[in-house]
Amino acid sequence: MNSAWTLPDNGSHAHSDDAGRAGRSRTVEIKETVGNAGMERRTLILSGLVSSGLISGLAVAGQNTAAKAPVVIAEAFRKDDTFKKAVSVVVTDEALSSVLPSIGKQLGIELRTSRDTGDDKISLAVKNRPAGEILSLISNSLDFIWLKEGAAYRLDQSLVARKREAALARGEQDRRLAEIADRMKRIGALAGLPQDQLASRRDEAMRLAQDPNTSAAQPAQAVDESEAIRDLLRPGARPALAIWGRLSGQQRDSLAAGGSIRFSSEDGSLPRGVSDQIAAAGQSQRGMSSVAVSQEIRIGPGGGPPPALGVGPDDQDNGPKSYSAEVKLVQGGARGVIRIGGLGSPAPEPRPRLEFTLLTISGGMGRRRTMPIMWSPTISSSAADESWPDTQTRDPRLLAEIDLKLPPTPAGGQQLFDPFAPGRIPGARSVGTLAALIHAETGLQLLADSFIRARMNPAPLAGKQQVVKLLDQIARQMRYSWRMEGDTIVFRNPKYFRDRPAEVPDRVLKPLKQNITRSGAPRLNDLADTAAALTDGQTLGLQSNWGAYMEGVGPATMGPTGIHDLRHHLRFWASLNTMQRQTALGGSIVGVGQMTAPQRERWLVALTAPSEGRIFEPSSNRPTPNPQQLAGGGFSMRQGQGQMFSMSGPPGGIGGPGSGAPGAPGAPGEVRQNVGVFILGDVSVGGRPGGGPGLPPGGGALAQPRILGPNGQQLDLAGARRVTLDNFSFNYHLAGQEQPVRSVSLSLPQPEPRKP
Repeated sequence: MNSAWTLPDNGSHAHSDDAGRAGRSRTVEIKETVGNAGMERRTLILSGLVSSGLISGLAVAGQNTAAKAPVVIAEAFRKDDTFKKAVSVVVTDEALSSVLPSIGKQLGIELRTSRDTGDDKISLAVKNRPAGEILSLISNSLDFIWLKEGAAYRLDQSLVARKREAALARGEQDRRLAEIADRMKRIGALAGLPQDQLASRRDEAMRLAQDPNTSAAQPAQAVDESEAIRDLLRPGARPALAIWGRLSGQQRDSLAAGGSIRFSSEDGSLPRGVSDQIAAAGQSQRGMSSVAVSQEIRIGPGGGPPPALGVGPDDQDNGPKSYSAEVKLVQGGARGVIRIGGLGSPAPEPRPRLEFTLLTISGGMGRRRTMPIMWSPTISSSAADESWPDTQTRDPRLLAEIDLKLPPTPAGGQQLFDPFAPGRIPGARSVGTLAALIHAETGLQLLADSFIRARMNPAPLAGKQQVVKLLDQIARQMRYSWRMEGDTIVFRNPKYFRDRPAEVPDRVLKPLKQNITRSGAPRLNDLADTAAALTDGQTLGLQSNWGAYMEGVGPATMGPTGIHDLRHHLRFWASLNTMQRQTALGGSIVGVGQMTAPQRERWLVALTAPSEGRIFEPSSNRPTPNPQQLAGGGFSMRQGQGQMFSMSGPPGGIGGPGSGAPGAPGAPGEVRQNVGVFILGDVSVGGRPGGGPGLPPGGGALAQPRILGPNGQQLDLAGARRVTLDNFSFNYHLAGQEQPVRSVSLSLPQPEPRKP
């Protein structure tokens, strides 16, 4: 088994992210040979930079310092008097490919970026400072280097820095995987206890967690115990534990590499005992009054009356049943019932999540109905993750009290989760924006890197406060570090190695936002072109932070499907030319013989790609074709229309009185919000357009659906948010067959009517 899933020998979850924890100073010698003609071999000596934090990849969250460290001037600038010239720069969240040429204009020289550095964004507020000092601050903070190219200078990332970034990412991933393995072992150890003993231990753990007279370690241990018991008691825990115990070391390594493992009763890979556990978990979930429900119906041509959807009586679920399960490692994000911290608490630390999707699939009467159960173990933040000590300083500039001129914030104080615009926090401001406000009030010089996750509601910064307290509050909320370098305050993301590969570059994001602004909603071709231009890490970052990236674009809701979940299908669509798209949309099949070699490659990837986020697709829907079947393969596109309802409510349930209103407070400083999502419409695949749930045969106006909640009660949709959807079904054919072997649906919201 890979050591990534193995706990450290000492059993401790504390992780030393870097050598800088010990405060040691050391010399790092970086020798590089640059292959471009006319460029010499260079040796760069970085002395004492680990302890001062100038090698910023080694910064530690929560370790802020007000001690003034000198700026180490880049070697490339030391013999060029041009860089002694003073410059002034104020930019917020701008790409280096834009910032550096503007500084170069002030100096009369060319400043370039490389492929590795041009998309990185910074915020900078400096006035009348030597250019060499400012440019060196940028390279030191971001772990980049300056190289001379003829009369120009280029900011690049060295091979050593790239290796260091990759090593930090691997170490972080290994630590998180070990936490997951430990958590599953902990829950499994509790599974053999009788229910009354579990309840007793849970009550005792909750008492210790709230007892002010317990030792410092006991509350954390008690919270860990109660969370493990809560995980075990949630529907899906026991089949998930059974599946986890069956995974081989090779399968766990596959999960760590981003793969998914699927089991099905249809092909015998899911044991009968686990199928029975999934069925029992489904029955348990039916009795819960506070559960996120999601349903999608597939029916053949011909339509029929709108069926009742939701968690209803057993007689709604007649017909043959099969069971499937999928386990995968999800990088960040959240689903279902969300707990959101209050404004005074740091945002949750993004971390991998082991996710089990357990499906009960019912067939009959021309439809397929799925009952999904999502289960993941809760991973508590370690003490190292939550350590945010106050910074001690005697610097009068940092001890001065100021009253920031903050923009108005939304009323209510609590921010609710929008399931179709994740990452959106009304009124949130980036670290760079807040740094610019501090600069305007104090004149202090500031530099900050820029990542989409580094945003916060500025309410905790209101009122007269010391500058050092403001800096600490920003760092604590955004999980950043800050330090004084020369006369400049430098903010740095200690987990840059995790966030950097997921950042969406402006050169891709700006055209997408412009097109959405013009059309009023995301369109198929726009998403396809965007997916083709981004890496897998970037599509995941865009999907996870869609609402944040689309700030200021209007509603721009993503809809029930995501650009990352469907990236392979979108990239294939992007590869098709105009005539091929028209053929597919017209109901005809585009054969593989009509595709170019790159198109065939993307078609095959999309045909066989694992389902991600599509919890309704059974295991049997992903084919494993032979060469003869592939030779007769093809693609078609099916269009339809549907509607989506979403609502939120208090812990008592959704769909009742007060649905659509904010949830009632749970623990102090938190809101527990339940989100119910119901997707209806014409999602039939292949053949002529037919009716669907809520649609008459052949299309037409959408009917009001009947949606059943717990105990068969019909949910009141009066307060629900309703969005009309454009449904696109990507249909993949084999062996010349008209009936597709795989169909994957993309649902996009139609543009909302523009206000006059």
